Amino acid sequence: MKPYQLYEIAVRRGDAKHIDREMGYHTNGEIARRWRRPYADADNLFTGQPAPLVKGKQEILAHDRVNPEAADILLFDLFASVALQRAGRAPVTDHQEQTRLEVMHALAQGFLTACEALAGQLTQDEQEEKLWRAGGAVVRAILFVMHEETDAAQGQAAA
Repeated sequence: MKPYQLYEIAVRRGDAKHIDREMGYHTNGEIARRWRRPYADADNLFTGQPAPLVKGKQEILAHDRVNPEAADILLFDLFASVALQRAGRAPVTDHQEQTRLEVMHALAQGFLTACEALAGQLTQDEQEEKLWRAGGAVVRAILFVMHEETDAAQGQAAA
């Protein structure tokens, strides 16, 4: 799968402006939208450009060729940062630590499913579907955990 095709899946319509702002760009989403478009070549004058993560991926792969341990450290740090940020958005309850672990577990499960989708001998459509399912599984798990915590808090308040 080409990087711009991956970004067609990852960057939903309407999110580009928010992504640009979160990254510190003062644009109306044009930078993130460029990541979704094919790159220019001799035959086509497309306006796509590689996302910063494409360079990051190249860096991790370079580390992997030179020193696999360094690649693991960088990759796990990236994964842990996303997991901790996502877990930090979990509702504050008496069981907050358990909730955070469940959110991180759901993210890890989604990550594993996405890795299986990308590593398998699948067509692009099948990869896309499996990646959507992986992301959907993470979202459903997080919503389930948050819903359980909300129900538990409401049950304690009613008692």
